[in-house]
Formats: sequence, C-alpha cells, structure tokens
Amino acid sequence: MSTLTGVTGTDGRLVESQVGGRGVRAVTERGVTLAILATLLVAAVTLGLWRQARSPYAQAPVPVVVIVGPEGFFPRTLRLQADRPYELVVASRQGAHWLRSPALGLDLVAAQGIVVRAPLRVGPGEYRVADASGPSGASLRLLVRPDVLGSPGSQASPEGPATPLEVALVASREGLIPQRLTLPAHLPFVLGVLSLDQGWILGVEGAGLTLELRPHELVTAPLSGPPGHYRYSLLGHGQAAGELELLPSPAGAGEGAAVGQVAPDFAVPDLRRQPLWLAQFRGHPVILYFWASWCVPCRENLFHLADLASRQPDVRVVAIATGDSPTRLQRWLPPEVARALTPLRAVVDGRRWLARRYGVEQLPVTFVLDDGGTVRVRYEGALTPEMLQRFLRGVADTGTSPGRAQRKT
Repeated sequence: MSTLTGVTGTDGRLVESQVGGRGVRAVTERGVTLAILATLLVAAVTLGLWRQARSPYAQAPVPVVVIVGPEGFFPRTLRLQADRPYELVVASRQGAHWLRSPALGLDLVAAQGIVVRAPLRVGPGEYRVADASGPSGASLRLLVRPDVLGSPGSQASPEGPATPLEVALVASREGLIPQRLTLPAHLPFVLGVLSLDQGWILGVEGAGLTLELRPHELVTAPLSGPPGHYRYSLLGHGQAAGELELLPSPAGAGEGAAVGQVAPDFAVPDLRRQPLWLAQFRGHPVILYFWASWCVPCRENLFHLADLASRQPDVRVVAIATGDSPTRLQRWLPPEVARALTPLRAVVDGRRWLARRYGVEQLPVTFVLDDGGTVRVRYEGALTPEMLQRFLRGVADTGTSPGRAQRKT
C-alpha cells in the first residue's frame, strides 16, 4: 500500500512528496520564478526611492532673494550650488524691470510692490541676468559651483575683498522671504531688507540689530556674530519670523591674529550705526584697540589714539568696546572719554566674539596692521604717543612685500 506525505508551498502546490518510501522532489518552477521576480521588484523600488530621496530634484527649492532698482541689483553677485533647485525671488524697489538671461532661460518682469518667482537650476558656470529696462550695463552675476561656502544666496564679491557678502530679505504683510538663512560666521556680510508695503521694524535677536524699514526703500546693515542660531522678525507681526544660522568656521579659516598673519575680517555696525568692515581699510595702516569702559588704563589709551587719529588721518583706528553695550557707554563713560571716541571708529563687542577671534583675554590689547591687512604688532598694556609712532614706523619699514621681516612686539 502506498503512502503519501508532502510539504505544501506558499502557492498551495505540492513541492516535495514521498511515495512508497521512494523520494521524488518536484520543484514548481513557476512559483520560484514569481518569488524571485517579486524580490527583485521590491529591491528595485526601494533603491529607486533611496536615490530619489538623495537626488537634488527631491530637495525643496531654496528661495534666493534679489532686489532690483534704478541703481542696479542687490546683491550684485549670487553664489549658487550646481544642480540644486532654487526659487529666484525678485522684488523691484522702484518701477518695472525686465530681466532676461537666455543662458538661464529667464525672461520676467518685476514691478514695484510685487514679488516675482522663477524656478532656477543650472550646472556649474558663470551666468548673467541683465536688466533690459534699467541702467546701461546693470546685471546680476551668478557664480555656480559644485560646492558653495555658506548660504546659497550669499555673495562673494567680484569687486575684491573690501566688499562683504551680501544677502537680501523681503518684508511685507505676507511675512518674510526667505524664512531661513545660512551663512558662514567667519566671513563678514551685509544684510539688505526691502519692505514692499509699509513701515516695519526688523529685529535680529542675539545680534543686537534693529532696522527701521520704509516702504520701497532698501535698508542695509552689516551683521556678524559667533556661530549659532538667531531669530529675525518683524516687530508687531506675529507670523513674520525667520531663522538665521551662522555656521562655525572651517578649519583654518580666519581664526587667530598672530603676528605675520592676515587679520580675521569682520563686519559690524559702529556706534553711529554706519557699516564697518575691516577689509574696507585695505591700503591704510589700521590700529585695532580692544578696551572696556570699566578698565581705567583702557580709557587712558583712548586719548592717545584720538590724538593720533586727528593728526594722521591716513591711519584707521578702530576702538572695540569688549563686553560692553551702547547703553553702558552712553551712561557711564565720562564726557571727556566719550569725546575721545569721536575721531575713532567705535564698535561694541558685547558678546566678546571679536575678542575670541583675535585671542584677546586681557585688556587692553592693541593690534597694528599694515596696509595689506597683515598683523605686524600685537601689544598688551598701556600706550604712549611715542610707542604708537614707533609701531607705525615699524609697520612702514616692514611693508607688505612677501618674505620681508615681520616686526613683533
């Protein structure tokens, strides 16, 4: 008598049987083939989804704001990352502007009070967007690279190191565009803001910056600070806010101020609320003086520096109040010390960010830079007029030619 035992497959077919003790294996080729195809299909779909998630096409477009007016573009140059999707946001400060770029396939009209948007995604190269209805020769420059330092919308000035990075915001009842900015903390930049409809107050928490905006007027201000996250918002507008992230400096980028090295650049507003960035002083000797209102020897040095600045206008003197605030300087400085600041470019380093960048731990500290921005003297302690003249003569003798001796004090 025959016996029948077996194992049933997932498709209900008998895949192995034993009849009368004699083993016979029957493999159903169709079931195995379908199982293999199903496995390959799942793997292909999974791989496709993974690649799509990593693809630049799957990324949300990054808004990049450009403000155009009779005087040209702000920013003048955009640095973009190749093969990354962007949304070009154009706002006119005054009148209508016809923007064209055959290479980018761009052809749009920006009118006052209206935001115009256009998708933008290009490969590496240099491109121009012309204002066909604006001043002769006015154009926006796009530098597209495989990798870009800082914010995709930041500017690396083609005019030279004396111009900081430029980045633009647009404010209106609708809110702020963009709502997120990412910039390198070790480079100076200028923030430009345009209000499309009414007066606003823009504040940047943690950076000590407040801007009064007027309708259709571009307001600019230098902005810098230590790496971290900052919040910018329109005061009185609960929904209009954004986040500014300042990225830490890459290794070896602008940190430290040793004698013989180029001084780290920075951009800050001075006490008169005028933009000040270090690179604008190229071509002139520069004295950077770190002091504080509570430091009596520091205040004494200010008189000598003020006298030097009045007698030698070619020398740029920047007095950096470390750990202070504008309010404290106004309230607590003796009148004669406040007058000594008048011929100087005075700035406040309330969070000691500049002090950390320059390695300043004790006050006062004086740095003397040559006309190329290289540190030639670092001195800690009280100053005299004779000492300052000796420092400047040494800088003049050293010069900026590569390979020459560097004076250390």
